[in-house]
Amino acid sequence: RDWSSDVCSSDLAYTVTVTFVASNGDKGGLSSDYNVVTDSSAAAAITPRPITISGTKVSKIYDGTPNPGTVTVGTINNLVAGQTLSITGTASNYSNIVKGNTYTVNVTYVLTSTGTGNKDNYSITNPQAITNAEITGILLYVSGLNAIDKIYDGISQISLRIPNSPNFTGLVDGDSVTLDLSNAFATTADQNVGSAKPVTVTGLAVTGADAEKYTLVQPTGITVNIFKKNIF
Repeated sequence: RDWSSDVCSSDLAYTVTVTFVASNGDKGGLSSDYNVVTDSSAAAAITPRPITISGTKVSKIYDGTPNPGTVTVGTINNLVAGQTLSITGTASNYSNIVKGNTYTVNVTYVLTSTGTGNKDNYSITNPQAITNAEITGILLYVSGLNAIDKIYDGISQISLRIPNSPNFTGLVDGDSVTLDLSNAFATTADQNVGSAKPVTVTGLAVTGADAEKYTLVQPTGITVNIFKKNIF
């Protein structure tokens, strides 16, 4: 039957007319010897069209819990040409909470008819295992550092004054980290005399039991004064 003029939906029942055509048999019977008297009606159904999702991503910023991450739904495959659907996804909990690792989580999809397609005309297998779910480090900010003013010495390196207890912003309650200065380096753009010269800080890190959960943002907004050198 030609369905092009019908409203087709997998949740409706249809009655169709079946037309039989006789053909020659393999035992010598000839179709011309027979007459098919009537057509017949039959119940018909349209089954939902299966779709799949590829490229779905799950991620979260470390928060100290295994709670689910945010689901970014990938590409919908096998839609009827010209039709669109909206799909949302919900992820299961993470099996661990270590930053930088990838995990397998299950994503359950829900179809909605926000688009040109009817969600009831499609089916999807739930849940889908996503093997590259990630936890990214929470951004950690440190403040309280100052540059030590100096007299011109011909080099651009600057010394920093570090408080005994630097202030961390973004640290999750219960976590503990220590500022690591072993590879810290502070410089100005040039070595020349000037007031409130911007200082670039690199190499600061954090250590401690919870350090791997964080990404330390190098401090900005630090300035230094370089004074003229007296000569005699």
